[in-house]
Amino acid sequence: MLRSAYAIVAVALTISANQRQPSPTDVPTSADLVLWQDTFGDGITKRFGIVQETIRPDSLKARLLPSLNSASLTRDERALIERLLQRNATVVPLPSSLAESLGALLVEPTIDPRNYEAIFRKSHEIGRKLAWLSLPAFSDDGQRAAVYMEWTGGFDDAGGEGAFMERRNGRWVRTGGFAVWIT
Repeated sequence: MLRSAYAIVAVALTISANQRQPSPTDVPTSADLVLWQDTFGDGITKRFGIVQETIRPDSLKARLLPSLNSASLTRDERALIERLLQRNATVVPLPSSLAESLGALLVEPTIDPRNYEAIFRKSHEIGRKLAWLSLPAFSDDGQRAAVYMEWTGGFDDAGGEGAFMERRNGRWVRTGGFAVWIT
């Protein structure tokens, strides 16, 4: 009896250790909001309803891991993609202030991004495609960043794109892209 109790505790500890809880670095910051605004600007507000949680880690990994093997990436760009994966290791709610700062329509995170029928219905209900954002990853000096967005309007109507950004004259400017795809 005692042996099986130890086994249950060991399994519970293993499960909880594998389910990473959000940390303070997972919480969207004002720097994130500024980067999202400079990266996506008005384009995101007119075409998309932003799902009010970050992109799922499994989806992000599937899209970004192949990019790490690209010969066209610099060492710094690879480091930013690796940081992007680390910072987005768990799903995090996006703040309602995002709607105000971007002028965007936020969508409750009740839709499974793999349920194309539900996405199609919601997309037509709001008249926009649904978009999931990653938390940005910043370089040590805070002058470069990477961010990723994925969108869909339902089956066979989806895409995603990462952007490398650099701070110039107080604004974020796009310097390149990665993991671009479209159906």
